[in-house]
Amino acid sequence: MPYELGRQYEVWDCPFCGQNTISIIHFPKSVNVKRSKTASLPGSKGFHVSPDVYVISGGCPKCGKAAEEVEKKFKSDGIL
Repeated sequence: MPYELGRQYEVWDCPFCGQNTISIIHFPKSVNVKRSKTASLPGSKGFHVSPDVYVISGGCPKCGKAAEEVEKKFKSDGIL
C-alpha cells in the first residue's frame, strides 16, 4: 500500500478554540509513472497524480468538539 510509506503525523490548531490539539494524519501526494511500448507509440509515458489526503484522527479534548465537526469546519474554511 503506497500510503503506508508516506504518512506523516501532524498536530494542528483547533478552529474553534485555537489550541494546538487536533491530530492529523497526512498522506502527501504521489505520482505514479507508467511506461509502455507499442508499435504506434514506442516510448509513451503516462502518469497518475493522487492528491494530498488529510485524515483527522480525533476531536478537540479542550473544547469538546468531535472530529466530524472539526473536519466540517476545516472544509468550510477551505483548509481541507
